[in-house]
Amino acid sequence: MSDKEAKIPLHLFVVSSLVYIISNFMEIEIVGLLVKPIIIPSIFFYYLMTKKNNINISFSLIFILFFIGDMIIMLYSQEFMSLILAPFMFSYIILLKFIFEDINFKAKSIYTIFYAVLVFVLLSLILYYILDLPVDKVINNNILFLFYGILLITLVTISTYTYLSNQNFNTLNLLLMAIAMLTSDLLYCINKFIFSFYIIDSLNLLAQFASYYFMVVYFNSRINTNTILHLKRE
Repeated sequence: MSDKEAKIPLHLFVVSSLVYIISNFMEIEIVGLLVKPIIIPSIFFYYLMTKKNNINISFSLIFILFFIGDMIIMLYSQEFMSLILAPFMFSYIILLKFIFEDINFKAKSIYTIFYAVLVFVLLSLILYYILDLPVDKVINNNILFLFYGILLITLVTISTYTYLSNQNFNTLNLLLMAIAMLTSDLLYCINKFIFSFYIIDSLNLLAQFASYYFMVVYFNSRINTNTILHLKRE
């Protein structure tokens, strides 16, 4: 598989993502309905064309869950909050499985621990603020938001710790993925529960789609890094 061929689905992903963001900003619903179902399948095909090993079923499942979550959001908005959050929660659980497999608890310093704890505390305060919002959707799904928030905070905190412990291309992509996911979810909450603004919604979508790209690059670089480490040990 040539690099040129592998970039075809990536270009499709970028174009479809931008078209959807623009159509959403301009409230052209029919274009959004046609384009959004292309976004995740195109980045998944990019993964298939750039993977170094056999297809990872668990990693593929993440794309399926994200696709389901995206379609629910697009078709039903906030009507079924539990159905919206569930696919993303399971995706985060699978991602945490990969991250915990890679983390090196021995490579630590007091500064690494301090920054990781700081991130955890700050994000916990933000979660507390969101859970305390006088909004019916939040109040009626308080426990669900709590578990979702804990998963996301754990993902970002562990990603931060992993990057600070061992800074390389793999952990950088992991951190960028986590930051993009966090940014997307925070902007989504701001736009839906605090004040609605088109720019916020567009930035939310941009961060969400960027997280998909960083996730693929992270997983591919994760495979390469682990292979190199394995060869060195031998």
